[in-house]
Amino acid sequence: MQALLLSSSAVGKLSLSFQCQTGEVRASENYYASGRSSFPVGGRRSPRLSQFRITHRQLNERTGAGGSCCQLVEVLKACRGVISERIEQRMIISKMESLPSLSALVLPLTQACFVVITLIVVWALTYIMDWLHKLDSSTSLGGGIVSYMEDPTSLEKIPLPSVFDPPEKYLSLIMPAYNEQDRLRNNLDDTLRYLQERASKDKSFTYEIIIVDDGSRDSTVRVAFEYVKKYKIDTVRVIKQGKNHGKGAAVRKGMLCSRGQLLLMLDADGATKIEDTGKLESEICFAVERLLSSKQLAVQLSDVPIAVFGSRAHLEAEALAKRKWYRNVLMKGFHFCVLLVAGPGIRDTQCGFKMFTRSAARQLFTNMRLNRWCFDVELVYLCKRLAIPILEVAVTWTEIPGSKISVLSIIHMLFELVLIRMGYGFRVWKIHRKVAQE
Repeated sequence: MQALLLSSSAVGKLSLSFQCQTGEVRASENYYASGRSSFPVGGRRSPRLSQFRITHRQLNERTGAGGSCCQLVEVLKACRGVISERIEQRMIISKMESLPSLSALVLPLTQACFVVITLIVVWALTYIMDWLHKLDSSTSLGGGIVSYMEDPTSLEKIPLPSVFDPPEKYLSLIMPAYNEQDRLRNNLDDTLRYLQERASKDKSFTYEIIIVDDGSRDSTVRVAFEYVKKYKIDTVRVIKQGKNHGKGAAVRKGMLCSRGQLLLMLDADGATKIEDTGKLESEICFAVERLLSSKQLAVQLSDVPIAVFGSRAHLEAEALAKRKWYRNVLMKGFHFCVLLVAGPGIRDTQCGFKMFTRSAARQLFTNMRLNRWCFDVELVYLCKRLAIPILEVAVTWTEIPGSKISVLSIIHMLFELVLIRMGYGFRVWKIHRKVAQE
């Protein structure tokens, strides 16, 4: 027998033996790594990792008939290469087996994710509850800290009236304005022209326009005061909020300081035609007549709580075609959330053309908390809770350039819907029925 010892790698050595009598070559490699002389295979430790046998016939095929010893050595070197590859494969498998299993990693990762999600939920709930208490305390059943209006002709501070006082006018128009110097003038011209025409035909028709400046940084107040000087403070009034609180806060302030039997809110941009005021007014009069005839009561128009909402739902198909796709997606999602919060019944909650009787305004705006875009949805919710009938009337509406509703505004509106649901659902916001009935 002839034996050869060939070095294979740094991790082991190859022992080769050749039996001339049987023509058989045996090749084996012992594994030496980290001080170990064996390699684990199948849970057992075996000193021999791999073994190859080459018969005399296979040797002749590889070296040719009568192959020399040098050729034999070349064959044995080739065997050593194959065995070295198998050793490396076994080492890789061993390292992989030493790593922790996937199931062992899933549990701690799941626990960590649960802790993170819990912290986020707790933080979000705390943030929302702080908002709810802040809005509830800032409303405090009033129109804010401003208690007077300015007369630019005399520079006097005139105390603001209260919606709980007896009515002095037939119609009050509340117009919230924020940075509207470019659009306010045209809207006021059209509105005053319509009101003057009605007053000339009907001497009992009296009115007032209340412009609530919501902390504008342009010349909105200056433009508004021009009309106060021209039409006197009994007809056109300006209330300055001082700083920006939101459209809802401006509307609430104007409603609580109005003197009319009927109270109309309208946007300062003039998107809705002022002539549609008659449509809303007629709906209220018909509803009051039906109610009084059925109950045979003798009360004033202002004492019956009714709300009429202008609607642009009949223009929805045209609006969808003009708006960008992502705005349509956001608006559809918003309408679905409104359905979940306020329930069905009103197709267009966001139209800025709404009319209330004096009694309805007393009940609604003393309980309204939201200061910005979603106060309309809160009004719908309050009407249902206070059993105030809501009527919806189609109005003429025109897209006016310079809209302030952006994608971020829509996202903020979704947040306000959450506030409505949680505020009234968790009874953080209470509906003050006694105050509303005074």
